[in-house]
Amino acid sequence: MAKVGRPSTYDPVYCTTVVEQGKLGKSITQMAVACNTVRSNFDYWEEMHPEFSAALAHAKQLSQDWWESAGQTGMMTNNFNASVWKHMVASRFRDDYADRKLTEVTGRDGGALQIEAVTIDVKDLDPDARDAIKAALLAAAEGQ
Repeated sequence: MAKVGRPSTYDPVYCTTVVEQGKLGKSITQMAVACNTVRSNFDYWEEMHPEFSAALAHAKQLSQDWWESAGQTGMMTNNFNASVWKHMVASRFRDDYADRKLTEVTGRDGGALQIEAVTIDVKDLDPDARDAIKAALLAAAEGQ
């Protein structure tokens, strides 16, 4: 059976290219440009070519090392812009530098949350609670 689709533009030389780009602190997009391709090809190549996957992982680590070294060196100078550096590393290396961590909520045994419907009789609420619900419903209706 004949292969369908366009042939891959992958070249094993790209392994060396991404590692060299990583040593220069380049982003994945910059690495793709150096390989004369689009970034989305990297995902496919990473999945299809184990040697490229390993090279890209190494390149990402080298890039982070470059940025961390730049930060260490910069801290010893008078004109270091720590705010820009922090923003760059936080957006490039989220796992290590993000200010916020994602919290995931799941149900029992990692499953979906179970939500039960609850019926409230407004006659059982005190007047302040009824007024708060009325105000929230009016505000929601005005927002539509």
